[in-house]
Amino acid sequence: MQGKLLVSSFLPRIFRHGALALSCLWPFAHDANAGTCSAPWPNVQPMLESAIRYSDDVKKSDPYITLTTRGQPVKMLLDTGSNVHVIWDKRLLGGDRGVTTDESPAADATSGEVEEDETLHAIASSTLAQRTVLDLVDAQGRRVTQSFYVIDETPLMADGFSGIISPQYLAQEKVSVIDFKHDCFFVSERFDPVASGKFVMSAGRSLPNPHRVMAIPIGVLGARVPVVVDSGASGTTLLGRVIEHSPAGMRLPMSIDLLGNAIASDERARLVDLTINGETVMRHPVTPALALRDKGIVSLGSIGMDILKGRVLFHDDDRHRFVFLEGVPARGVSG
Repeated sequence: MQGKLLVSSFLPRIFRHGALALSCLWPFAHDANAGTCSAPWPNVQPMLESAIRYSDDVKKSDPYITLTTRGQPVKMLLDTGSNVHVIWDKRLLGGDRGVTTDESPAADATSGEVEEDETLHAIASSTLAQRTVLDLVDAQGRRVTQSFYVIDETPLMADGFSGIISPQYLAQEKVSVIDFKHDCFFVSERFDPVASGKFVMSAGRSLPNPHRVMAIPIGVLGARVPVVVDSGASGTTLLGRVIEHSPAGMRLPMSIDLLGNAIASDERARLVDLTINGETVMRHPVTPALALRDKGIVSLGSIGMDILKGRVLFHDDDRHRFVFLEGVPARGVSG
C-alpha cells in the first residue's frame, strides 16, 4: 500500500506517508518460551504481541497483524508510515461514539454519538473522518483500548483489511519491536534490546517531532536527508530533484494512495546508494517523488518494505532511538 495519509483539523496535523518463522540463528530458537516475539528478553512483559503476515510473502509487502475486537478477528495493516490508527470497516463499530478532542475515551461508549467530521488527506485525494475508540485483544488475551480515525470503505477492504495499526501510536511512551525477519511484533515498557547478549545493533536515531511520525535521517549522495520509515509502502521514494542525476533504473508501475487514487511520479526509478544506520545499500531502485512532503514533519521521501524486509526494528519514540537488531549465532552454530 503506497498511500500516504494525514489528518488535519484544529488538532496538530497528523501525517501518514503511504507462521512465525524461526531460524536456527534466531536467539529464541532454543528458548523455553520459543514462539513468542518477546522471548529473547525474558523480563519483558508485552502490552500487545502478534505474528506478522504479508500480502506477498516474497516481497513482504503489506505487513498485517490479526487482532480481535468486539469478538471478531480483524486484519489490520501494520504501518509505520502512519502515526494514527485508521479503520474503514464500519461493521466493527456498533454503537461506539467518538472520542473527545483530547483523545480521551467518551464517557458513554454506546451512545452512537460522534465528533464533527475532520478532513483526512491522502496524496491524491481526501475524505472525511470521525473518531472512535475500540478494544483490541491479541492471541494471548492482552487487551488495549485505542483511539481510531474512521473513514469510508477503501479499496483495501476487498483484500480483507479492516484498517491500519500504527506501531508508534500504539506504543506512545513505550517501545516497539517490529521483526520483519521472523515475522512478529510487540509493544512493551522501555528496555535495552542488547542487554540479553543475543543481539548486536546498528544504532540510529529517529527525528524528534510532536506527532509521532517515525522518521530518520539517511545518507544520500553525500548528504543527510530526512525520510519517513513506511512499512505501508512496498518501495522507497525520494524527492526527484535530489536524485535526478542518479542512473535510471526500471520502469515504475502505477502507485495508488490509500483512497485508491493514482500518485504522480517519474516513469523510471533511479539507482541510488543509501546509507541507513551506518549500513550502505548500493544502487537501490528509488521512486522519484514529484513534490516535497511537509505535513507533520518535513521529509524528502520514505523507505519502504524493499529496505525493511528481513530486518528487526527497535523503536523508542520518546528517546529518539531507531535500531536495527541482528541476532548473535548460538554457540556451535555457524552461518
